[in-house]
Amino acid sequence: MGDKPVVVAAFQSDTEAFIAQSRLRAEGIEAVLGDENLLHYDPLLWVAVGGIKLVVSEQDADAARRILANNEKVVDEEKTCPRCGSRRVTMHHAGRRFAFISMIFLLPIGRARSKARCQDCRHTWRE
Repeated sequence: MGDKPVVVAAFQSDTEAFIAQSRLRAEGIEAVLGDENLLHYDPLLWVAVGGIKLVVSEQDADAARRILANNEKVVDEEKTCPRCGSRRVTMHHAGRRFAFISMIFLLPIGRARSKARCQDCRHTWRE
């Protein structure tokens, strides 16, 4: 990468990150992953480091974002990020695993909640 490196996406799983990296490489954009090995040692580090980062050169950043945006699940075209106004919003189901475990032990402790996440500024809020 000749230009300044730019993070165009962050992922919670290495599988998603490798697929996105492969999509960019198939389009002729050189892409590298950051922090993918760190998360294998301790998966809870996702919160601290911000996930597995997909990094491209500054000159390829806009094209990479467009390619990746074609494969995102957009929640609703009317939903916008309250922080930056972007319409690139995806849904994440927080607490699903904890709620499932509490159901197994018949403890009404947690429940799955949906959170919306802006793909541009990474702001997360409850829906």
